[in-house]
Amino acid sequence: MVRNHGGCGVVHHQSRQPQGQAYPSRESGVSVRRRQEGAVHPHAGRNRARRRQSRSARATVRAQVLDRVARLFPPESGSRRVRKNLAHSTRSGRVFAASGEQLSPCARGGLHLPQRWHSNARHSGNIQEVFVDFRIAPEDRLLADSVRAFVEEEVNPRWQEIDREDRLPSDVIAGVQRLGLFGMSVPPEYGGLGLSVLQKALVHEQLGRGPWGLASFVSVHTGIGCVGIVRFGSAEQKQRYLPKMATGEWLGSFALTEPEAGSDAGALRTQAERVGDHWVLRGRKIFITNAPLAHQYFLFARTARGISAFIVDRDSPGLQIGSIFDTLGHQGSQISEVVLDDCRIPASALVGEEGQGFEYAKRTLAEGRTTLAARCVGAAQKALELALEYAQQRHTFGKPLIEHQSIAFRLAQMSARTEAARLLVYRSAWLLDQGSPAIRESSTAKLVAAENAWQTVDDAMQIFGGNGYVRGEYMIERIWRDVRVARVYDGSSEVQQIVIAQRLRKGDVETR
Repeated sequence: MVRNHGGCGVVHHQSRQPQGQAYPSRESGVSVRRRQEGAVHPHAGRNRARRRQSRSARATVRAQVLDRVARLFPPESGSRRVRKNLAHSTRSGRVFAASGEQLSPCARGGLHLPQRWHSNARHSGNIQEVFVDFRIAPEDRLLADSVRAFVEEEVNPRWQEIDREDRLPSDVIAGVQRLGLFGMSVPPEYGGLGLSVLQKALVHEQLGRGPWGLASFVSVHTGIGCVGIVRFGSAEQKQRYLPKMATGEWLGSFALTEPEAGSDAGALRTQAERVGDHWVLRGRKIFITNAPLAHQYFLFARTARGISAFIVDRDSPGLQIGSIFDTLGHQGSQISEVVLDDCRIPASALVGEEGQGFEYAKRTLAEGRTTLAARCVGAAQKALELALEYAQQRHTFGKPLIEHQSIAFRLAQMSARTEAARLLVYRSAWLLDQGSPAIRESSTAKLVAAENAWQTVDDAMQIFGGNGYVRGEYMIERIWRDVRVARVYDGSSEVQQIVIAQRLRKGDVETR
């Protein structure tokens, strides 16, 4: 018999009559009397053989369970030793780690592995399985709920003001500081939260429910502008920048895109020449979010040894802010050009090794694509909720819109696609936290989430009809303007398909 526990994402494969559980007997009256009188059943020997085979099969399944658990250990945990170090008690139905730590039973009768394992294995009676636990940890749910409350109570009521004035109110920025979100990527030793990628995805999903000007304002600062320093910066660079970035006192930005180098980042032309104890930068960057507001830029330029990364302070001689773009969406986060006209920076501004900048960028792209995909999920979810509310209130032909099958089915598709995108995002984030490069998985999440956000918001616009097309009246048209760019930046949808196809050709066909 198969039983499905939907909340845990578990399928139980159970024998027909588990020990200690009574079912109505199918024996005839004669068979019952013979058994009560002590007679030997004519098939007793055959049944004993079957039981021996069943025990052997269960032992095989147990071995497969432990083997699967071993595979789920991150590399640094010594996964090659897991098979030798795990001990399994069949009598008590308990599993112990090498340290002797007993795995606690979960609420539904299974075993909940320590959080660092990021998976569950269960053995209880005749039930054997390995499953992924889709529950969000209570502390992570509290984090997400706090951000959601901030967005819904303090930001969304002011979306029209932000859209009209194209700036973020000071009290909204103060709210971001209050939650500590400026420091989500900064390690605790420098005053930040030090969140995992999955936790950051949960935060960005909630930020995606509000104006994307705020979401971009935060994500560019906490993304490669900060992560690049955390992963590749020197001790001096970390000490100089990270504490003030954690509080939001110093805002970071990321400068890679150029007029001739968008998705093809390898074609960038900005030059960096070493002159004595300085670097001299020449070139122009475009579409740089936070540029007019940033204290420093994590910037890429071509040196004699290849593309290199630099931290360039806003007040560096020769750096100027160029044209500020009037974008369709993203009101509140200023996007502009950065012009480098013989911009002089100290030699210590080089991040990591010369010529390794493009490699650094690639190693941070997967996280950026995952958190952007999470933002797309948040926007799609918000659009779905707005459309559902409108469809329940708006009446046509004598009944609510939602009672028309075409509208109900459209909402069902919006919900199904968004839930699928959400799971892809969580999987990509989880893989990154385990140390996987997650190249195909992050591109898949970004492709699916961005395309779904656009389709779902457009479907919501259709449900709103003419009301949704009026600027400044209903939030749905602002979401529509915001999410369109998700199919373009951090690698367009076409680029994501190229990346996925390249991984497929290399044999990266499925996640294992």
